[in-house]
Amino acid sequence: TDLTHVRFHWQLVDLPMPGSGDTGYTVTVSGTAEAPAVRPRGVGELAIPLPEDWRRHDAFRLGATDPHGREIYTWTWMIPQPDEYAAKVIPPGAVGGGTEARVRCDVIVLSANAIEVAIDTTTAQLQRVTSGGVVVSLDRGPRLASGEASLRELRHYADGQDYVVEALFDGNMREIRWRLLSNGWLKLDYAYHFAGSAAVDYLGVSFDYPEDRVTGLRWLGKGPYRVWKNRLNGVEFAVWEKAYNDAITGLVWDYPEFKGFHDDIYWATIATSEVPITVVAATDDLFLRLFTPKEPEGAGFDPRSTHVAFPDGDISLLHGIAPIGTKFHPATAHGPAGQPNTVPRSGRLYEATVYFYFGDLAATR
Repeated sequence: TDLTHVRFHWQLVDLPMPGSGDTGYTVTVSGTAEAPAVRPRGVGELAIPLPEDWRRHDAFRLGATDPHGREIYTWTWMIPQPDEYAAKVIPPGAVGGGTEARVRCDVIVLSANAIEVAIDTTTAQLQRVTSGGVVVSLDRGPRLASGEASLRELRHYADGQDYVVEALFDGNMREIRWRLLSNGWLKLDYAYHFAGSAAVDYLGVSFDYPEDRVTGLRWLGKGPYRVWKNRLNGVEFAVWEKAYNDAITGLVWDYPEFKGFHDDIYWATIATSEVPITVVAATDDLFLRLFTPKEPEGAGFDPRSTHVAFPDGDISLLHGIAPIGTKFHPATAHGPAGQPNTVPRSGRLYEATVYFYFGDLAATR
């Protein structure tokens, strides 16, 4: 079919902020685009008549309709980068009397705006969080999903209204920097390195959190389905929501599955029986991993080549995830996307910045 027989329609949309409780998107501007004359297997350009202020919106959607009026597909692209969007989410300015810190044995305890964070001085990992007197069970992170880390140096200091805990490492992990802002947001910067040509199952970091305390997820990213390294198509940007489930693919018909990898996360609020945990990514191309999907067990059940070994931990922030095989063939038999993650020959330093808030986001506004 020549593209002149296909209709294109576009939308500029705005997306709900974390804490609003809303999902989906709001269409603010829309229009159509004249299809170019492009024969099958040909290449052409589609001119979109966007308004001058299009960059002030959150996302751009482009849909295609066939000659019979049926939707072929609608693609969505985010307009701001994650760091630009994070700047809209994280409230600026100081709140209250700043951040306080105290050292107890092998722990540095930071507190601000009813949030208390304990950092282990022997690992620089999160040991405990308390929000408004409620203990939040997120801990033992960030630790590498693959690779080694040996703490070499740790220092901590006040920086204006904030307090910083900074650690340097030998091994694959290079740096962890915690910053508790005076408004209660917890900022995490981390960096890790792999030598050139290394093949790594997972690139990123993990935390522990009890699965039985999670009730749901609301997030801005590609969804609503989980993805694999070789199964990235068919998910688009919006604010999605799903309740916790323990579905076994093909055995329990409860979709979309809750557990697994979620692509291109901008923010995510994990609903729990303790307090909501909000994660805001200020780095692009991050996957959010939630727990480990179950596989069928017992006589007559065999996952065969669809078995995937997940990294240690429960909640992960990853630059690289695993592929999945099919019933009869391993992932490596299905082309380049089915191979393990490969580090460039010159090596690579992976860096990320994420923010956490524990509790009702209304308290920060």
